[in-house]
Amino acid sequence: MMEFGITIPLQRQLKIPAPFYGSERELCYCWELHGIVLQGGRALTAAGVRERLTPLEYLELDMRRLGIVK
Repeated sequence: MMEFGITIPLQRQLKIPAPFYGSERELCYCWELHGIVLQGGRALTAAGVRERLTPLEYLELDMRRLGIVK
């Protein structure tokens, strides 16, 4: 099961209350969602709580581990 945390700035921007946290014990399944500005527009990104990597960085690590890229 995955758990998504919504950062306080993103909660304020979306005008939503803090969600319930704490049911997932394994941090590799926990993600923080961040609102960012990308090329002048608003975007949403995620970061893994355990290593603080984005999904694309996790993909790159897996591709390196599998020998697809060096």
